[in-house]
Amino acid sequence: AAYVLWPRWKRYAANRPRRPIRWESDINRQRAFQAEVDRILDKVHSHGIASLTRKEKNTLRQASKHQHRGT
Repeated sequence: AAYVLWPRWKRYAANRPRRPIRWESDINRQRAFQAEVDRILDKVHSHGIASLTRKEKNTLRQASKHQHRGT
């Protein structure tokens, strides 16, 4: 019975959209977070710490926690 379905399965497997591997999505998330932190630090350099929004300050706190944990 499996032999009858093999050609159809082979076509499906070759053409199906592939999901990204979990570690790839983790790396992409980390890169996006790092890019956001870099943008915020550039803003601090240009305009000072007082120019940051609450969300930006929270992002920097979160980055600091990650740095202290070594992740």
